[in-house]
Amino acid sequence: MPRKSNERQIRKLVEDWANAVRTKDMEGALANHADDILMFDLPMPLQSQGMKEYEKTWELFFDHSPGGSGSFDVTELRIVASEAVAYCHALVNIFDSKARLICQPEGHRLA
Repeated sequence: MPRKSNERQIRKLVEDWANAVRTKDMEGALANHADDILMFDLPMPLQSQGMKEYEKTWELFFDHSPGGSGSFDVTELRIVASEAVAYCHALVNIFDSKARLICQPEGHRLA
């Protein structure tokens, strides 16, 4: 698969994820994550391991998020993708604040 096609797939994954967060769509926010996800984030707890703990972080976020435009906007998305691996990083604007996003899908799990 050509490099640009892989980059488009990663961009779509990130955009779909951000849209799910803005619309408070839990299923969409959790989609395309490994069951054994390990995430470091704020607020506490700093570490969430596994899908159930990851889901709890979104429950907390959704409880305090107004949702909609401006509530979770990915900016400055940079993607590097090859046939075997992809990596991306971005800034995420959250209610007039910024957070940093780094994602690295495994192997060929680009779509």
